[in-house]
Amino acid sequence: MPLTRRSAAGALAIAIASPLLMRSALAQQFQPTKSVRIIVPYTPGGVPDLMARQIAKELGAMWKQSVIVENRAGASGAIGIEMLSKSPGDGHSFLIADDGALISAPLLKAKLSYDPVTDIVPLGSVGASPYVIVGPPDSPSIQQLFTRAKSNPGSVDYATNGIGGPHHQIWERWQEQLGLKLNQIAYSGTLPALQDVAAGRVALMACTPSSALALLQGGRIKPLAAVSKTRFPFMPNVPATAELGYPTMEAVAWYCFMAPGTMPDSLKEKVGADLRAVLTSKDYITSVEERHNVSLVLTGKEASERMARERAQAKALFKRIGIEPA
Repeated sequence: MPLTRRSAAGALAIAIASPLLMRSALAQQFQPTKSVRIIVPYTPGGVPDLMARQIAKELGAMWKQSVIVENRAGASGAIGIEMLSKSPGDGHSFLIADDGALISAPLLKAKLSYDPVTDIVPLGSVGASPYVIVGPPDSPSIQQLFTRAKSNPGSVDYATNGIGGPHHQIWERWQEQLGLKLNQIAYSGTLPALQDVAAGRVALMACTPSSALALLQGGRIKPLAAVSKTRFPFMPNVPATAELGYPTMEAVAWYCFMAPGTMPDSLKEKVGADLRAVLTSKDYITSVEERHNVSLVLTGKEASERMARERAQAKALFKRIGIEPA
């Protein structure tokens, strides 16, 4: 049959499309060849750990392969992150961590055994936790505390889980926005800080509801404001900061699914697509929301861009308030 203009165009289209179709088919054929691990650089039971276990369950079913969660706590997340950075980028090692470990903590260290920008890469976000401002059971309103701080700078204490961490950063930004001068009391972690708030030794703390759930449910601390434009559905009687007259008070903790920096782009795309299928599943969303967290589904590119913005903001803040790497 003679090659007409139409058949020639069709042949050319097939010739061009075939490599693309072949690459697409190959990408879809990726399957782990052995057990996959998701490193969590914290002790079991926290939000990243619980998210990782649900993701491991659903990815394991999808990939028909064992996906295990490996807790490697220590050094503000650096031990687990270093482990990922030295792992092969073949799709068998991942990590889930929060913005504190991925963005803030590396800026506070003069020396790291890995590059937090190039040795690990995000394949997407897996969720977020809103913040609630809490005080002792007999605490006055947040407006009264802020009024006191304005009339007597430094007279109101707030607790954080460490100098330079996310809790410290958000309070520094809020003080700049609202023209306040509060006094930071830094602790070695969230639990001891919350215990001192419950005992009335510190007036304020911003934390995620899931981290303070037992104390909130037991009435040992008082929720003063949901850091949001609207009230949280699981705390309908707690006013939002925006309705109290503080619309610029915003903050969330968020969590990323990370891979070794050596992972090929084609594999990043495949795993990222599988991850997003899990994150948008009914089972996963339910598991996130029932623990007072929220869904946040970003692509790897979007998560990388957000991390870069927040890293730059943290660097600028540390420079303003005089925090140097140690």
